[in-house]
Amino acid sequence: DPEALKARFEPVIVASAEQALAKKGFVKAAEGQAADFLVTYFALVSVSTSGQTLGQFLPGTVAWGLPPFPAATTSLKIYEQGSLVLEIMSPERKPLWRGGAQAEVHRDRTEAQRQKKLTEVINDIVKRFPPKKK
Repeated sequence: DPEALKARFEPVIVASAEQALAKKGFVKAAEGQAADFLVTYFALVSVSTSGQTLGQFLPGTVAWGLPPFPAATTSLKIYEQGSLVLEIMSPERKPLWRGGAQAEVHRDRTEAQRQKKLTEVINDIVKRFPPKKK
């Protein structure tokens, strides 16, 4: 349910991004005041899988005499994965910079632990803004 995820994560994402940008010296524009840049985010929580099959690491041609065998699954992991992208745009809404991260979502963590991890991720993303001149 996108609305439930938005209600759950948006306050943390917005507050953490504002705090991280403030630490770098950027000030949020007052209501009605022109901003130097705009910040938006894209978040996705989805299901992902990781698996291994018997023989997947053998070479394409078996020169050492093993008979062919069916590829059976030996390991399968199904997990939730979250991705977050922060985008900095000009006031005309042209993209200037984008940073992102993705990680496995752990259901066994408390809401406070998840919020703390999300804040840490946002801080790590914002550390790379603004890009260094070459």
